[in-house]
Amino acid sequence: TLDGGLRMVSATALSKVELTYISAEQIKKLILAYPEIALFIIKSIGIKLRWTTLQVEDLSALHKIPYRLANLLLNFNKYGVFTSHKEENCLSITHEELASFISTSRPKVTTYLNEFASKGIIETKRGQIKILDTKALQKYLEDEMFTI
Repeated sequence: TLDGGLRMVSATALSKVELTYISAEQIKKLILAYPEIALFIIKSIGIKLRWTTLQVEDLSALHKIPYRLANLLLNFNKYGVFTSHKEENCLSITHEELASFISTSRPKVTTYLNEFASKGIIETKRGQIKILDTKALQKYLEDEMFTI
């Protein structure tokens, strides 16, 4: 909306939502009237840039899928979103979203999440992942770095 370019993203609602369309002109007027909106937009762009940078780092090093998944789980706070407001060390994220972040398929993410859960590293519920053992995730990353 702000740069006039084509939209390159989509969204999926996890619950019932109500959508409202706001034109580019209306957004510009809102930003001028309420500058804090601009600060929020800048923060959102920074978060998205951080996501992209982390994804490029993971992919450029040719890390295996379980490494990329463990890295995302261990460093979820760097992404700035998806943390549960109810529990500490808990992500509110779907397998599909995780797959998108680490450039793989949802079934592969599910396989490796199940592996981590069977080892007691995480606990999964629908749309949530609770990290139980951050030290085990860190050790997993360190061990995988030497096998690449």
